[in-house]
Amino acid sequence: MRLVGPRLPGRDEWIFDVKTREFLGERTVATEAWSGGVKKGQVTSNTAVLDRAVVDKPGRRP
Repeated sequence: MRLVGPRLPGRDEWIFDVKTREFLGERTVATEAWSGGVKKGQVTSNTAVLDRAVVDKPGRRP
C-alpha cells in the first residue's frame, strides 16, 4: 500500500506478508530530491515488526 502526502516529498509504503497479509513494517521513499543530498527514490526511513504478543489488558507489556 502506498500513501502520498500532499505536502510531503515522500511516500509511505506499508509492507505486508503476501500469504498471511500480516503487517511487517513500513518505509518512506523520497518522491523528489531534497536538500541535503536525498535523491528521488531513496529510502529515508523504515520500521519493522520484530515481535508480537497478546496481553490480557490494555497497557500491559508481554
